[in-house]
Amino acid sequence: MKQSPSHTILAVNDRQDQLRELASTLEIAEFTVLKATNLTAALRLANEQQPDLIVIDLSRQHTALDLRRRVRSDQQLADTPILVINVTTASNLNDFDIDSTKDDLLETPYQPITLAAKVARLVERKRTHDAQQRYFELFHNANDVVYTHDLEGRYTSLNARGQEITGYSVEEIADVHFKDLASPEDVALAYRMLEKKLKEGVPNTVYELSVRAKDGTMIPWEVNSQLIYRNGKPVGVQGIARDIRSRKAAEEQLLQLERKAKTEYKILVERIAQLAQVLASARQLEQIFNALLEFTKISLPCDALSIALYDHETVEVTPHFLWLGGKNIDLTNAEPFPITNNSDIRRAILSAETIISASSTHHSIPLLLQSTEAIILSSSMIVPMTIMGRTIGILEIQSVDKDAYQEEDAVAVQMAANLAANTIENVRLLNRERDQETQLRQAQKMEAIGQLAGGVAHDFNNFVTTMYGLCDALLRGLEQSNPLRRYVFEMKQSATRVANLTKQLLAFGRKQVLKPEKLNLNTVLTQIMDQLLARTIGEHISIVSNLADDLPQIIADKSQLEQIVINLAINARDAIPNIGTITIETSVVNPDRKEGRKQTINRNHPVVQLSISDTGIGMSPDLQKHIFEPFFTTKGEGGTGLGLSTVYGCVKQSGGSISVDSKEGHGTTFHIQFPVAKDDSPDHAAVDTKPDAVDGLLHGKQTILIAEDDTSLRHVLTEELTNAGYTIIEAINGADALELFKQHNERIQLVITDVLMPKMNGRDLALLISDIQSGVHILYISGYAKDVITDHGVLREGVHFLEKPFDSNDLLHTVRQIFTEQQEVFTEQQVVH
Repeated sequence: MKQSPSHTILAVNDRQDQLRELASTLEIAEFTVLKATNLTAALRLANEQQPDLIVIDLSRQHTALDLRRRVRSDQQLADTPILVINVTTASNLNDFDIDSTKDDLLETPYQPITLAAKVARLVERKRTHDAQQRYFELFHNANDVVYTHDLEGRYTSLNARGQEITGYSVEEIADVHFKDLASPEDVALAYRMLEKKLKEGVPNTVYELSVRAKDGTMIPWEVNSQLIYRNGKPVGVQGIARDIRSRKAAEEQLLQLERKAKTEYKILVERIAQLAQVLASARQLEQIFNALLEFTKISLPCDALSIALYDHETVEVTPHFLWLGGKNIDLTNAEPFPITNNSDIRRAILSAETIISASSTHHSIPLLLQSTEAIILSSSMIVPMTIMGRTIGILEIQSVDKDAYQEEDAVAVQMAANLAANTIENVRLLNRERDQETQLRQAQKMEAIGQLAGGVAHDFNNFVTTMYGLCDALLRGLEQSNPLRRYVFEMKQSATRVANLTKQLLAFGRKQVLKPEKLNLNTVLTQIMDQLLARTIGEHISIVSNLADDLPQIIADKSQLEQIVINLAINARDAIPNIGTITIETSVVNPDRKEGRKQTINRNHPVVQLSISDTGIGMSPDLQKHIFEPFFTTKGEGGTGLGLSTVYGCVKQSGGSISVDSKEGHGTTFHIQFPVAKDDSPDHAAVDTKPDAVDGLLHGKQTILIAEDDTSLRHVLTEELTNAGYTIIEAINGADALELFKQHNERIQLVITDVLMPKMNGRDLALLISDIQSGVHILYISGYAKDVITDHGVLREGVHFLEKPFDSNDLLHTVRQIFTEQQEVFTEQQVVH
């Protein structure tokens, strides 16, 4: 008879010839046989091999008895069945104390087939017993609740976990009916699920309900149940119930945290916007310091605040502001002091990262106090005030409370400090140019505020890209049916709104990466008026166009042109209280002559002019001085103050100019002038297509080096690419990336680098890498244009660039496209050779 799989039998006989005959009989029956001639060898093999059955055929009865007793006393062998041969008397039987549930006897002489049959029966009995034991252990030791009940709802069994959670014993639960433990709604739900199984043939149902424990506690469960059949007929239900109290609590906590995060984020954005608006109008350092103090006082515990500016040449910090005990301390005579080694101030300056710690003598405030009566400050947050990675000063906040500051607090303060840093530089610039003409001073102010907007956008773009990555990671981890996916989508949509705000800031600061092409302004305007303006402006306002014939081409980014026209049209609409008209006009003018006068293209240096006029309420001269400043608005709480500043930035970045003619009660006209495209100007084709959703299809096996100084963003990029199958090497800055590339250059096929990083920018890193190994592809990532990879904001030929913020879909498609191009080039070279 064939055994599958083969079972192991330990045969024990003190006579070699009989042992060989016994083993041969068992091997013919396709058992695996272990052989022993004495008690010691038998016990050793039994412990080492754990046989399925032991056959004892010893001539000495006391040796056989001793072997059986020692097997039964061994915990590992206690359940191993034993077949005893050569017992011929009742006294022998009593001596062996045979357990009929797992042992057996075989008297001699015997037929080989009888031996094989008894061995097979004992082995099968043990297999069945083991299976039953495993089921029993699984049932009673399962981490989830396992139960059964009849079709009427009376419980018939409950495992140990169920007894532990519900408080009912097996005897007690037998007298309990399901309908007495659940609400009417849940009872109805359970019976609907039962009907699905009985009448619709659904094999199992999964649903949630709450059941009352013995102490009255309502416990939420996730139930997976199926029918129990006997003789082909359903007689009951077996279910597995999972206690989901922790999951419900986690879901509720997540919802609470999301609500809290949304509220805090909204408050943060509002405070940052208010701070930016105050800073935009600041003309003195004291105004900046006080604005930063007010922001900090309403955002964090603050008992002391100091600001010191850092001089890179002298490696010193000069105290400029100190607030302590509810009042400003005079620092008129404060002297600069050097930053000491291993101090928190030095670490913050060199790393450009916020340092949270207990107060120490290395901090700036205790150095300035020089008083034994000073209050005891127990917590400190040292925040570098940076501009594009360069530290220009230190903001220190202290509290009397221990552990007053957490890592999440640093985000808001760091953004505020960076805003202030930009404004400090702007004020310094304005102070140096104070004596220049008013028009030049205004232009410098607008340029400075544009730098400020670019700095804010840079920080936001890193945050938003990180948020995109975290949301995508959450979505990958949540099943399609999970209700939490909706909240993750809402979080990502909120991030998208922040990204749109950031784009407006970048447009004002002229930090966008452009994809210019030769355009006919009339064609673009016609498309906008046909597709967008009519439904945007409304039926109560007429749109009139007056487009010049034979208009020469200009070089511009089409999306920027759309931004300019739509923003100006919306402002015009808002300036018209009731019924009115918006006029859109194009012409060719010579800027050397009176502005707005039409000329022919044969004049020297002609320009293409776009004029947008409205019949609205107009603006005062004082209002016209501020209309292009970011966050300046006349629309109250409904306005962001970014519409005209966005127009201003787009026009300037396209190489054009903008001016305004307006008078109160007589409407407003904006004139935008663009240079005419030269005949030899390159014709860039702008492509703006959104890649298809990733949906798990993009996987690679290449090695990628990531150089990104923002820790959170770097981790997100690493996780996204690792999930897609790529091998990732992380670098915290450009210098670190160069060293890692030298170590692993044979493995690395692509370098992803931020454009601006401490110690070495992305372009310098790329040049040094190309010197080491040519042909390695570089993918630049950045939230704004920089001349290291662009020519005045226009992306250089052949440069791979991914603009922040981007999600995992954009990242993986871009990486795949680069590797695809690389493979195509390699294939072409192979064909040539």
